[in-house]
Amino acid sequence: MTKDEPYSTLDVTGFITATQNFDQDIMALFKATVGTGDELRIFVSATKLLDLNINLHHEAISQLQALLEQRVSSLRHIITASIVFAIFVSLLMGYFVYGFYRSNHQMLKQLLLGIEYRKRAEVALRDEELRNRATINAALDGIVTIDKSGSVIEFNPSAEKIFNYRNEDVMGMDIAELIIPLAFRDRHRAGLKRYCETGQSMIVGKHVELKAMCADGLEFPIELTISPVEHSGEMIFTAFIRDVTERNQLLQQLQQAQKMESIGQLTGGIAHDFNNILASILGFAELARQGLGLYETKKIEVYLSKVLASGERARDLVDQMLAFSRGGEGELKPAQLFPMIEDSLKMLSPTLPSSIKIDLQIDDEELITATDSVQFHQLLMNLCINSRDAMDGKGNITIRLRRINSLVADCCSCRERIRGDYIELSVRDSGGGIKSDQLDYVFEPFYTTKEVGKGTGMGLPMVHGIMHGHGGHVVVDSVLGKGSNFSLMFPMIDVGSDCLTLQ
Repeated sequence: MTKDEPYSTLDVTGFITATQNFDQDIMALFKATVGTGDELRIFVSATKLLDLNINLHHEAISQLQALLEQRVSSLRHIITASIVFAIFVSLLMGYFVYGFYRSNHQMLKQLLLGIEYRKRAEVALRDEELRNRATINAALDGIVTIDKSGSVIEFNPSAEKIFNYRNEDVMGMDIAELIIPLAFRDRHRAGLKRYCETGQSMIVGKHVELKAMCADGLEFPIELTISPVEHSGEMIFTAFIRDVTERNQLLQQLQQAQKMESIGQLTGGIAHDFNNILASILGFAELARQGLGLYETKKIEVYLSKVLASGERARDLVDQMLAFSRGGEGELKPAQLFPMIEDSLKMLSPTLPSSIKIDLQIDDEELITATDSVQFHQLLMNLCINSRDAMDGKGNITIRLRRINSLVADCCSCRERIRGDYIELSVRDSGGGIKSDQLDYVFEPFYTTKEVGKGTGMGLPMVHGIMHGHGGHVVVDSVLGKGSNFSLMFPMIDVGSDCLTLQ
């Protein structure tokens, strides 16, 4: 039997012969005789059918058994082949995986490390953001962040207290409309635009003192530091703001007290100078009185002109003392420094002994900055009196006025790194100098190296306060045994300005 022929062809002839033989065998077995009745025909038919069924049954069983054996054999071959193929594929894939791993081991290692580092970086970034947020919310200074258009995007709790605004009320609003006084809003917008276009500004990245405005419209002084940073491809600005109203009030009180101290130091020399003036007035007045009727009118006029000149000198001296001792905050206006230096030296000269020589070096008499005359006199007198005391009343004081371009230095009072063009007014002495470990403290209030009773420690702190109120800085150069040099760095301004402009 083949695959296409599930059953064999039945041999009819053989079947008939076998049937006949079978009939005879049956007849013999049962001792029956052949008859013509229906019983015999039925018996013969039944036996034939029985024989046929048995033969067919045996044949079917034989063929089914052969087919089953064939299918089982084929299935066994298929399973064996499948197992062999699976083993081969597994080995082949293992070979390729091992080869890929071996050739790309370092790359896979770096990839896994990169994934681990990224996870750690994300966690660290999230922790840092939480810390920064906590720091901003807990900061005592006001922190205000704006975008390049001037809109508020950050307003911390301290800023809310300083300006009396709620955070949710100022988000997205123009900073100029909120905290900048009306007179300075156009200047603010122009300065912001110029920095975004050119990267140049007089206040960005610096520590300055300006006026601000709170919610009720009142103006007050603030200390301001602005830091620019690029965020998501856009420039933003973060301002650190401190209300210095109380500090300035205290500073004014200290300045007034220091003025009184300076007046006390000036009293001896001024009294002597004033006595000379009075002696001149009294002497020439007596000569004029005695000459009435004795001398010519021309000679009497000479005596009286001397009296008048001495009286004017006394008046100017009193005016200087009154101006120096008056209270209140000075107003910064553009002024030439050279004439104010001369006026200060006139008032200072009576307090200096003849053993101290003053060398005045003026590189440019036309230098102009925004200042207050009284505060300027106080600056120069404080430095000169310190130099006098450092030299024990004997030596040289050199006062120099010049312009410095592209200055790079550190301010010794506020520690800020300063760069740019400045007007320098320096006072150099030939004293013993200042020790390096003392330079860090000379601008602190009440710190003094003088003997008890000879100094209050407020002179240089007043210099610090006045200079930073001018937008300037102080640079100190001192060598032990060779003297000290204090340089006051005033900002340059435009000649046509009517106020101190910081942009």
